[in-house]
This record gives sequence, structure tokens and C-alpha cells, in this order.
Amino acid sequence: MPNKTFPVVVQEWIESERGWGQRTDGYSVHLNAKDLEKYIQEYWDREKKTNPSGVAPDCYVRPDGNPFLRDIDKTIYKKLENLKKQGKHGMTILSLSVLDTKEQKQEREKIRLINLKKETDAKEKLELLKRQALAKLTEAEKSALKLT
Repeated sequence: MPNKTFPVVVQEWIESERGWGQRTDGYSVHLNAKDLEKYIQEYWDREKKTNPSGVAPDCYVRPDGNPFLRDIDKTIYKKLENLKKQGKHGMTILSLSVLDTKEQKQEREKIRLINLKKETDAKEKLELLKRQALAKLTEAEKSALKLT
């Protein structure tokens, strides 16, 4: 039976760096949309303190795209609840896989093992075909191909 999951709000962030362009800078995770709004507002308030001129700095991060819902397990949900008790409105993660439930991790591992088996089977089949092709060559052909 699957463990209970909890919906959270996830926001992708992007880094902009003058002369280098843009790149993904991870995600923030929140108990709800209101916490996301507060998190973003607090982020921009801190930015204004470090850059009161308002001129775009050489490097900064910002939310990218629309937030989305994601189901997470109880462990991470409890972490978010504890952060909220500390007055924080979310947390930063580098990869969405951090949020995977036990079942999602098991399914991903199952798929990885299936793909590994397919890859191994293909390599073994190729080796067999090579051996069969070599067996059909004469000594002169092998010598010409420098296989002996």
C-alpha cells in the first residue's frame, strides 16, 4: 500500500549572469501558494538591501515559469512545517528527485535496472555476432584485418 503523500507548491528558479547567459538554479518548495508569495517577496526584499540602486546586478536569480504542484512524502513535508514554525516560507533544492516518494524512487530504480539489462543484452548480442563473423573468416582474411 502506498504511503500517504502531501501536495506542495514548487517553483523553478533561473540564474542570469552577465556575459554568460542563463541557467537553471534549482527549485523552491512551499507548503502553499501564499508561502511561495512570501518567499519570493522576502527574496526580493533581501536583493533590494544588497542592491539599493535597483540596477540589474551582474548575477542574480529569479523565479522562472509558473509554480506547480508536486506530491511529496511525510518526511519532507514535516521539514517544511518545521521551517514554517521558524518563520521560513520554503526551502531550496537542486533537483526534483529530492522530493520523490519511496514508491517513485523504487519505480525509477526498476526502470534503471530494466534499461541496464537491455544495454547488457545488446552488448552480449553484439559480442556474439562479432565472434560468429570472425569464425567465418579465413586465416588470410583475419591476417589482412590484423585480427590475429
